[in-house]
Amino acid sequence: MVQAPDYEEFENLKRQVHEQGLELSFLRSLLLQVAWLDRAQTMKALDVSHETLRRIHLSGELRYRYKGDRPFYCIYSVRDYLIGKKISPEVAQRRVLAALFDSPNEKPTKAKRNGWTDATK
Repeated sequence: MVQAPDYEEFENLKRQVHEQGLELSFLRSLLLQVAWLDRAQTMKALDVSHETLRRIHLSGELRYRYKGDRPFYCIYSVRDYLIGKKISPEVAQRRVLAALFDSPNEKPTKAKRNGWTDATK
């Protein structure tokens, strides 16, 4: 037998769905504003050297644009490239977001590259 939620529980669920929708809208607008990664961020997300990024760039596998003489790479293109290299979508997203929001001087450990965090910190 199917049991329907009572009014109070239904209103609580409705409020939670509304809050999640607002959060999703905020994150989408945030990512649309920062939809491009610089060279260092892209190298960090892909976990590649400068030379390897140059080869990927020249092969046309990533969407990019120039601002002055500096290339910027599309976040979605970087994520799709990672997924195409047999990296799970969840890990690919975490790597792109980590490259975008982590400090530029921090070198990622293998655990961080795979999307794990250090529980001791």
